[in-house]
Amino acid sequence: MDGDSQRIQTKENQFIIADTTSRWKITDPALFYQSFKTLDAAYTRLSDIIDSATRTIITQHRLSEIVRSSNIINETNSTDPSLELIDDASGQLENLINISSKSESVKKGRRQLTIEMVEEADKMLSSYGIELIDILPRQIKYSDEMTESVYNRMIKERNQVAQAYRSLGQGKRAEWLGKLENDQQRINSTAKREAQEIMGNADAEASRIYADAYSADPEFYTFWQSLESYKKTIPQFDATFSTSMDYFKYMYNSKGNR
Repeated sequence: MDGDSQRIQTKENQFIIADTTSRWKITDPALFYQSFKTLDAAYTRLSDIIDSATRTIITQHRLSEIVRSSNIINETNSTDPSLELIDDASGQLENLINISSKSESVKKGRRQLTIEMVEEADKMLSSYGIELIDILPRQIKYSDEMTESVYNRMIKERNQVAQAYRSLGQGKRAEWLGKLENDQQRINSTAKREAQEIMGNADAEASRIYADAYSADPEFYTFWQSLESYKKTIPQFDATFSTSMDYFKYMYNSKGNR
């Protein structure tokens, strides 16, 4: 027999819609006939008793006890899939998100509650020559007003997860940019130091070559240095007048004599 849908309040004051299906049999035909006369009358009475027993048991327990039969969901690795994208970041995300990955523990479970429903209903059915075999919840869902509240909570939690990803991403970005800047400064510093070393070695080598050249032929070295100086200074003037100037001595002859 399929029961009617009922709006029932759970122990935590959440309203749900529940309907059940049940199996029963007549154990005492004479007593059954004396009690109901017709099957329709029996169905009506039986439906009232089962609905009452269902309501009594559900109102005494939390929703988790009604929809679950065990704690296996807490015994397995039930990490939120959205937190598994980055292994080394999952711990940081869990710290940023105030959402428990553990579900509420179940002490009895749905199967035990259905047994209690049968026991509750049997208290009244035994006097009618009827044996109730079992009661099974066929459908359990939130009431309309509760459904909207649940959806809003889910949206809030998903927004919280999204914000956590954004915060973690911004933190990683700042970390990587800082590392990049440090690497850039280190590379530039190393390059400048190596450049200074190369330039110093080059200057030292040039000085050594100049010194060797000067030592080999001091007169030629003086002549060559004077010509290099002429190239830099003379183009800066339109005209130069001199009758006796040591600076221009190589302009007169290669010996530097007037």
